[in-house]
Amino acid sequence: LAEIIGGRHTAEADPSINRMTPDGTPPGAEIDPAPSRASRPAAEASLQGELPRPLIFVHNIYGEVLVYRAITRHLLPEFQVDALAAPIADGSYRQFQSVEELAAGYVRRVLTDHPAGPCLLLGHSVGGLLAFEMARQLAGAGWEVPFLGLLDARLVHPPDGSRRFADPACLGHWLRNLPGWAAQFRRARGKRRSLVRERFHHLLGVEAPEWHKAVDPAHAEYMDWLMGLLRRYRPGPYGGRVVLFRVRALPLLSWSREDMGWGSLTRTPPEVRYIPGDHATMLREPDVAALAAEIKSALAAPPRP
Repeated sequence: LAEIIGGRHTAEADPSINRMTPDGTPPGAEIDPAPSRASRPAAEASLQGELPRPLIFVHNIYGEVLVYRAITRHLLPEFQVDALAAPIADGSYRQFQSVEELAAGYVRRVLTDHPAGPCLLLGHSVGGLLAFEMARQLAGAGWEVPFLGLLDARLVHPPDGSRRFADPACLGHWLRNLPGWAAQFRRARGKRRSLVRERFHHLLGVEAPEWHKAVDPAHAEYMDWLMGLLRRYRPGPYGGRVVLFRVRALPLLSWSREDMGWGSLTRTPPEVRYIPGDHATMLREPDVAALAAEIKSALAAPPRP
């Protein structure tokens, strides 16, 4: 990704040329356990700022990582930035039958490139769900995951299910969201019909046609495949640090607490940091500058007890 930012590759180049993709290990293989702390001096030095700290971004719904170009500009050279893209070119993603298997493939690739750890994971939208499952598996194998950043990532199936509709905190959050949603809807001139159609399709549990128009057939097929996995995915609990970077205005029909439901899965409440803009513009200029600043601030701050 840094090579793309530096101009060695252009946006018109083959999108597979600068990707980290799952290794060739068959699905179901176990993740290697973490080495002892004494054998990972490079990892501890990295967290202390003596070495560039690797931030690993997980791809979006289309399997691509070019959406992270702007945020990378703001994070270099203070941080090393890697990105996990889906193996769309060869179609090998079809070997994975669940989100858990896909995340395990990504984890093995991360540990191949960063054998000393630790793993600092981030993901926007669907990438946040994949990063969450990766963090769960890494922690389960004894690897250190000092930071998990969820960039406006929303749970497909909130663990509290229909109970959240009787939760006063969810009602209060929905009421506070109304002014922001109304302002965003007013600004969306020329896009209002597509926004309404997108939310309608979301309620039906199918992808909006607008999503397919934005990409080529191979990426559209991958998106449909991944959404199928996500509909079956039921995330388990996670005990590590989670920071949620979210926008203020959520879709009108979003019904959750301020933490967007993640608090029901974490041992300690997620840290919530607000970013200007909307779900898409938070990764673009000028809003992405605020996102980068919040990421740096969160990484520098000690975790909450």
